[in-house]
Amino acid sequence: KSKADGTVNMHFVHPFATVSFELMQAHRDLTINWIQFNDVYLTGRDTLNTTTPDAAGISWTPSGSMSDFKINVNKTVPEDLNFTSKIGGPYLVMPQDLERGTPEDTTDDITITINYTWDDDGNNNLEPEDTKNSTSSIVVKDAVTKWLAGYHYKYKLDLGDNNTEILFKVEVEEWIP
Repeated sequence: KSKADGTVNMHFVHPFATVSFELMQAHRDLTINWIQFNDVYLTGRDTLNTTTPDAAGISWTPSGSMSDFKINVNKTVPEDLNFTSKIGGPYLVMPQDLERGTPEDTTDDITITINYTWDDDGNNNLEPEDTKNSTSSIVVKDAVTKWLAGYHYKYKLDLGDNNTEILFKVEVEEWIP
């Protein structure tokens, strides 16, 4: 007890960030098989003590090598998902830089890979001639360059046109208990 009245101040901070996924739009009968963050640090070190005032005072030091963080989804539109549906999450992630090279060089940057299958004739029969199985990657840093401790990152995915790249936007909000 540090005060004359016997009370103790208690300060709580979230040392991690969270990510989640939401579907903006997609073709009918499209199945999202999995989503993967590529080349992220999954381990690291941080010290929290009485001098850590809030989440802004938290900094992580990654350790080990980068890995992929794969999230199995296996959900189909519209049976399991519909527009503005939550795909998955929240998932705890270690705060880290998403942009690791120069702005021109994206080879070291974190990407999201999405694997999905689409029954394009709508007969729910996954025949080889009418099934499109695609794996596409998008660079994460285009929307946000860091995951910060105490924040939630909602990735809103647009899978509506299989002939173009995947579109997305990220909403960032404080992670409030």
